[in-house]
Amino acid sequence: MFYTTKAVQDILKIGRTSMYQLLRERKIDFCRYGNEYRFTKQQINAYLKSVGLPPVFETDSALQTDSSVVECYHQPDSTLKTEYSDNDASPSAERKEEAEMKNTNKTYSKRGNPFKRKGKKGITWVAMYFITDSEGKRKQKYKGGFQTKAEAQMFLDDIRAKIANHTYREPSKITVKEYIEKWFEDNYKRYENNGNNQRQYSSNTIYQYENDIRRNIVPYIGGILLQALNRQHVKKLYDDLLERGLSANSIRLTNSVLSKALNEAVYDGLIAINPCKGVRKPKITHYAAKVFDKEETIRLMNAIKGTSVELPILIALSLGLRRGEALGIRFSDCDFRNNTIHIQRQVTMVKHDGQGCEVYGLAPLKTEKSNRIIGAPPTLMGMVKKRWVQVAKDKRKCENYQDMDLVCCHEDGTFLNPKSVYRQYRRIIARAGLPANRFHDLRGTQITMAYAQGAPLKYISENAGHSTINMTANTYCQVTPESRHVCADIMQSVLFGTQAATT
Repeated sequence: MFYTTKAVQDILKIGRTSMYQLLRERKIDFCRYGNEYRFTKQQINAYLKSVGLPPVFETDSALQTDSSVVECYHQPDSTLKTEYSDNDASPSAERKEEAEMKNTNKTYSKRGNPFKRKGKKGITWVAMYFITDSEGKRKQKYKGGFQTKAEAQMFLDDIRAKIANHTYREPSKITVKEYIEKWFEDNYKRYENNGNNQRQYSSNTIYQYENDIRRNIVPYIGGILLQALNRQHVKKLYDDLLERGLSANSIRLTNSVLSKALNEAVYDGLIAINPCKGVRKPKITHYAAKVFDKEETIRLMNAIKGTSVELPILIALSLGLRRGEALGIRFSDCDFRNNTIHIQRQVTMVKHDGQGCEVYGLAPLKTEKSNRIIGAPPTLMGMVKKRWVQVAKDKRKCENYQDMDLVCCHEDGTFLNPKSVYRQYRRIIARAGLPANRFHDLRGTQITMAYAQGAPLKYISENAGHSTINMTANTYCQVTPESRHVCADIMQSVLFGTQAATT
């Protein structure tokens, strides 16, 4: 009677690897039956005796076999190693092992990929794949829990395609909220007005980004895993913001913040592509700047006479300055001999106090183009001189005078709050019956009037502090009723020899 390899393992109570170890080290003899290994009672008892264990079989009769079919021998190591190894069993033995596997308590079998595994959730399929880490080392990875082999194979094909296209990323449990808040802190918050000219952001920029993250991004997609975020999530975010009543411009600003953060995630290797790419953003409606005509401008100048905001409004109107720039001019910036003013700072929000209140102060201008020297009307410079005399009197009267050298300031020398100036401006134009134009439209009024009087667009753009002429022409230069007939008058003179009368 012969015993198979599996039967001997059960008799000796050892595993498959240990059994092959015995064969490799010639500690047990065997018989060859074709490509299979068989064992006699005598061979089994002989091994037990060699290790000091009692035999399991009482009979020890000679075994009668056909020498042409069965060959019992004790092979040298080299021959045995050549014929098989732990990972290379004979074909017939492998088939028998696969059939026996179904009736054993083994937890899994790594035959093929995907392969089955038995666990707490029953028998599931597992996919195995290899990746290369950041150090160039090859690592083996597993992904289980698939109910069918087809599901595991689909996952495996997808992973292999991503690895081949270099778009595979290690699974991460970081959420959108966790990533974008850390990104904001590392890239913006820590550089708020830090004096680093290479990387410095104004408080307005910091506040806008923080507000977009806190109100428009985190409540909607903050709980989604960063690697699970897709275009549909981003599209739904924009739809939800529209339903909430946000303007197209506000949603585009939110998109800018989110897209910047996700671009950094791509560069950091956390995601393969930016989900914001290709998502259609709401169409923005450009604001058409309104300007005062000549008659309305004269009415405005009469309405502001004697008020506390007369000089700031006249400076903004005469020079085409932004509100903060007009309030940030110092007497040291004024050249009374050449009638020029150096625009190099502004009054703006510098920080938040943590409770929603804005804190204003003096700050440098945003761009190099904004830092400029512009010519000023002599009448305006005369008014600045008179203001200098008044400030000198205030210094003598006020014991706690804060000398900031500002042209537009309170009696104690402190700067004017831009919001307070704007509110007074709105009340003045309402009482005068003027159009409800913004304070910033005073800038557009100056540019439009200068352009209508024939000032070169290049000079107008330089005075305005714009980066390009296109910005000046497309945004601020308005067509006035007087200028609509300019081209017609020119062609009348060229073609017909007489100048047309405009009506």
